[in-house]
Amino acid sequence: MDTNFNFNPSMSPFMQDVQRTLVQQDDFRGMGGHGFENHGGHGWQEKQDGLVELTLTDKGKNKVLVYDPDYLKISVPKKWDKKWRIVVFDIPEKQRGARDSLRSYLKKLDFYELQKSIFVHPYPCDDIFDFLVEFHNIRKYTRFILADDLDNSLHLKKIFNLS
Repeated sequence: MDTNFNFNPSMSPFMQDVQRTLVQQDDFRGMGGHGFENHGGHGWQEKQDGLVELTLTDKGKNKVLVYDPDYLKISVPKKWDKKWRIVVFDIPEKQRGARDSLRSYLKKLDFYELQKSIFVHPYPCDDIFDFLVEFHNIRKYTRFILADDLDNSLHLKKIFNLS
């Protein structure tokens, strides 16, 4: 594996991070212009404006997610739906780059770390989760849980300033 890989300086920091992760995993499939082609069976590319477009396919239905990965943000609704979003993962060591990248993004998105591989958030974020998981091709190692209650809900409500 060639570890002396030169990153395109015009790429966003997110795309440089993804490219570095793929090279570390020996899973680099090549780069054309400003983006990768068909990583993990999904079509995706970085657009000129820095947005990343990822197309997911599920039984003939396409779902297109478009985000600027350097500015991902979870919207805060006017009223909390009183549900907890829990991300659980067990990503193998050989994919440490993807695991570290996912953990880093969850922290940037203000998820609370219950354990090294369990994070919780009070607001809807399933599309962002899908984007990160599919983009890093780690779906089989991750789960997204929607829960009505947790045994430490009072503590979490304080952390997220919820009533």
